[in-house]
Amino acid sequence: MSQLRFHHLLLLRNSRRPPSFPFSSSTKTTPLLSLFGSTPRSGTMAAYSTVAEAPRLLLRQLFEKESSTYTYLLADVGHPDKPAMLVDPVDKTVDRDLTLVKELGLKLIYALNTHVHADHVTGTGLIKGKMPGVKSVISKSSNAKADLLVEHGDNIYFGNLFLEVRATPGHTMGCVTYVTGDGSDQPHPRMAFTGDALLIRGCGRTDFQGGSSHQLYQSVHSQIFSLPKDTLLYPAHDYKGFTVTTVGEEMLYNPRLTKDEETFQSIMENLNLSYPKMMAVAVPANLACGLQDLNAKV
Repeated sequence: MSQLRFHHLLLLRNSRRPPSFPFSSSTKTTPLLSLFGSTPRSGTMAAYSTVAEAPRLLLRQLFEKESSTYTYLLADVGHPDKPAMLVDPVDKTVDRDLTLVKELGLKLIYALNTHVHADHVTGTGLIKGKMPGVKSVISKSSNAKADLLVEHGDNIYFGNLFLEVRATPGHTMGCVTYVTGDGSDQPHPRMAFTGDALLIRGCGRTDFQGGSSHQLYQSVHSQIFSLPKDTLLYPAHDYKGFTVTTVGEEMLYNPRLTKDEETFQSIMENLNLSYPKMMAVAVPANLACGLQDLNAKV
């Protein structure tokens, strides 16, 4: 069987679509996409070659204290190249994160953002300056610049593992949640990196950057709460010392999203929060995916 035909069969066999997305006017119907990463191998089709082991996910949760931001390092350490990605890197902690990548012997291939952040500057630009081969990733609907502009239903491969892109607008118009793949050869339980769409016992605000409490409620219930209840949820921020939650926990105990939509909208419209102090700097820089003047003070 030719390599091209084998690749095509793998895409068809591994293609899994997320649940319907009722409030999107342009739900994608294209087959599974392999975006710059290695072609996946399905355990249902053939044994792994002698070159690559079964996929094993490495996960590190890293914290930036000024903005209370979590950055996530993921890697397929069963793959000979140990391809890795950073989700929501922060400019202030880039050196720390890249040192860890080097110490663990990983090959960083992606720097992903869940959305255009308003409370810190993404580390994507600095990472690309230090490691030119790394590709930046953000959603197309964010209207930001990046090497890869992803959409709902896309899959991003790193080695034999992948993240599924789910559009979860509402905090901003361009928010996405990255979810580990659904399959016998993918991590179990599944994991979702929710950005600010869903926080532990909370959610992101909806009063700027195209935010909508109606849209956020629909996003969380259709795209996150539809995942298995044991799915681990990793947010972009936490202000109370929590590190991880699950779908089942949030469906029971989230003080906002367990309410009906009308009550949720009332809660969100009466938060009366001040704007983030870094907003004037962070949003323009992050629309450029952190590719601001790297010598400038931010």
